[in-house]
Amino acid sequence: MSGIDLSCNQLSDGIPHTIGNLTRMYALNLSHNNLGGSIPMTISNLQQIESLDLSYNNLNGEIPPKLVELYCLSTFSVAYNNLSGQTPERTKQFVTFEEDSYDGNPLLCGLPLNKSCNVLESPSLASKASSDPTILKWMGISLVVFPAFMITLVLAIFFFIRWRRLRLEAKFLFDLMSEAKELEIDGKKGSNLKVYRVSCIMLATNNFSSQNKLGEGGFGPVYKGMLPDGQEVAVKRLSGRSKQGLLEFKNELIVVAKLQHTNLVRLLGFCIQGKEKILVYEYMPNKSLDTYIFDESKRMLFDWSKCFNIISEIAQGLLYLHKYSRLKIIHRDLKASNILLDTNMNPKISDFGMAKIFTTTGSVANTNRIAGTRGYMAPEYAIGGLFSDKSDVFSFGVLVLEIISGYRSNNNIFYNDQPLHLIGYAWQLWKEDVAMELMNPTLSVSYCQDQVLKCINLALLCVEHNPIDRPTMPVVISMLTSEGVTLPMPKQPAFSIERKIDVDNPSGINQADNCTINNVTMTEMHPR
Repeated sequence: MSGIDLSCNQLSDGIPHTIGNLTRMYALNLSHNNLGGSIPMTISNLQQIESLDLSYNNLNGEIPPKLVELYCLSTFSVAYNNLSGQTPERTKQFVTFEEDSYDGNPLLCGLPLNKSCNVLESPSLASKASSDPTILKWMGISLVVFPAFMITLVLAIFFFIRWRRLRLEAKFLFDLMSEAKELEIDGKKGSNLKVYRVSCIMLATNNFSSQNKLGEGGFGPVYKGMLPDGQEVAVKRLSGRSKQGLLEFKNELIVVAKLQHTNLVRLLGFCIQGKEKILVYEYMPNKSLDTYIFDESKRMLFDWSKCFNIISEIAQGLLYLHKYSRLKIIHRDLKASNILLDTNMNPKISDFGMAKIFTTTGSVANTNRIAGTRGYMAPEYAIGGLFSDKSDVFSFGVLVLEIISGYRSNNNIFYNDQPLHLIGYAWQLWKEDVAMELMNPTLSVSYCQDQVLKCINLALLCVEHNPIDRPTMPVVISMLTSEGVTLPMPKQPAFSIERKIDVDNPSGINQADNCTINNVTMTEMHPR
């Protein structure tokens, strides 16, 4: 059902409770009638409703507080009725509704009407107070003491929070240094990390100038810097608005400092001073892989040999993380924007804020916090929070398909008039024995058909639905480097079902599941 408009129909009686059964309705207009009674609680069942207008009636009673659970609501009015009590709590979408949504209801109180619900004006009480000097005296004392008490309480809370934050930061630094005891910090023990001062970083980045800004991720902004010795660096600065925090900062510092591989970005040092939390990396002049493979003009810089080399070297980096580093590490956020390119266009895996360390005995873990990028996450991780090295293998398979095709993993690709994600599109072409159609036209001059088909076959094996069916990274390397070896035939991969698109909703997005305040779309999950 789309919507109901019964405005200006001289309707009387009340709004039926059965209105809550119309759960697929997105608009309801009952304004300018003679409706009485209260607003039924069942209206809160209309989870897909975007517009609700009950103005200019004779409705009475309170506004049901559960209306705040109508998450898709973007237009709301109960003006000019006889409603009383408190307005709905100003959270979620109700923050956007102003005073005109409630006008004409003199007994309503609360925000945004600026009428307190705690103080009831009473003429008799005012008369009594004015005639009783004792009441006037205590009212005067209260007007002085209560604000002073509140100011003292607020200051006490402020200083307690500040003290606690400084204490937590001090504990964080102590824990960080304890966990980093195997690292060399300013020449002491380990792997040669340098501790920088904020003044040095500010000088290197020209006071975090916008002209030096390279980009911004979930961690915060990244700046290009020039150290006093002339070395170019990339400076990652933890943003105050970042959803990541000290835990991810410490995680990335401890993890990356222990990694040494030609296909991993090298951490040079860090800075922890006051509010500043900064990581200093080697500078990658050619930015990230996504700036090339998804841009038709820049893709011309990549022939098939370069694409195959990038695929192979990313695989080598993952192999090191999973098998040959001192600790088994699951990246959990492998994607094109986290593959940086050096001067010679060699790929280096970056951004280890979401990485997880396994002991030598562990291989699978579970998390309640799903962190990653939609389109690259394996189904068992996206749905159930289970992750392992096979989760990274899935992301690698998606990345290989992106490099070959030039399509983003989440984009709609229309094939036989049906919209498909990249995995589904590759699977359809494979089933129909026309897999070479997946290859981007810019590679048509330089490609090697056997290698392209091998990489598509390998990618489809990596995105199998069942993690047991996916190859490990040592097997992936073997498949990439072995000549004349026949690869196993892939099964239907995860997320390969075709998606139906509504005529009224060509974007394919389910508004009920993805709406926010005023229908602003939202990226998921815990975007980086």
